[in-house]
Amino acid sequence: MQTPIPEPYDITDIPYIAWVPDARAWGIAVAFLALLALYAWRKNNPRAPRGDIKIIDKMLAELRQTIAPERPVNLERSSRIARRVISHISGKNVAELTADELRASISEETPPTLGAIMRAVASFEEIGYAPPSQQRDASARALGEELASLITDYRNTLRAR
Repeated sequence: MQTPIPEPYDITDIPYIAWVPDARAWGIAVAFLALLALYAWRKNNPRAPRGDIKIIDKMLAELRQTIAPERPVNLERSSRIARRVISHISGKNVAELTADELRASISEETPPTLGAIMRAVASFEEIGYAPPSQQRDASARALGEELASLITDYRNTLRAR
């Protein structure tokens, strides 16, 4: 007679909790609604990338150096820096536009802060055509300070988001 093979006593079935169709549907619905809520929240609360703020801070520091009271105002360099700021903010290349074209490019869709920066840059550049004098430097310095303050306001709105 043969001896029966012993059955292992320590092996048990792995418990399996089946997803019934109702539970699966509820899980998919909850995941979809969570993603939809996240999308809606991100759309209403956009965050500025930290790189944008750092780049604007760097350009702002350069602009402030060019209009510093201890040296003469470098109108050309200040204008190039301000135009780089506008290009960075708007995503459009404004380096080749004249002051009049820059003003004309301001539309109703242009954010108010960006429009104010563009108008200030155009006014700033028109000062460059005046003959050199102390009054021209004082006017350029004042407009440069106004421009720096507008860019600072824009940067602060980015930080607040």
